[in-house]
Amino acid sequence: MPDAPLRPCRGYPSCSALVRGSGFCGRCKAKRDGQRREYDRTHKKNQPWKGGGSPTARGYGDDWVAARMAYLGDHPVCEICHHAPTRIVHHLKPIAQYPDLRLEPSNMMGVCSEVCHREAERRR
Repeated sequence: MPDAPLRPCRGYPSCSALVRGSGFCGRCKAKRDGQRREYDRTHKKNQPWKGGGSPTARGYGDDWVAARMAYLGDHPVCEICHHAPTRIVHHLKPIAQYPDLRLEPSNMMGVCSEVCHREAERRR
C-alpha cells in the first residue's frame, strides 16, 4: 500500500510544513494542544457553577439522570412559554444550598431553552 500524499499542514496559515494525510505538523499540533489546555483551565474559572468537578461530584449522577428523564416524560412542554418541548430541568431551589431537594419533583421545572432557563433563574 503506497504512502499517503503530502499535504499542507492544517494548522496555521503561516505554516509551510507538509504532512501525510490531512493532519497537523508536530509544531502546530503542540501549539493547538497548549491552547486547548489553556482554554479548559480558564473556562472552568469563568463558570463557577460548574465547580470544576465531574457531573457525579456535582450531584448529577445516575440517580439524577433517571429523575430527570422521568420529569421530562411527565412535563413534555416548557413551563415558562408553554409551547416548546422541554429540554432542560431547572432546580427551583439551588442544589448547592438544598442538596436534599435535588431529586424532588416539586423542586424541578421543565424549560425549553437557555432563554426560558434564564427567565426561570431570574424568577428565583
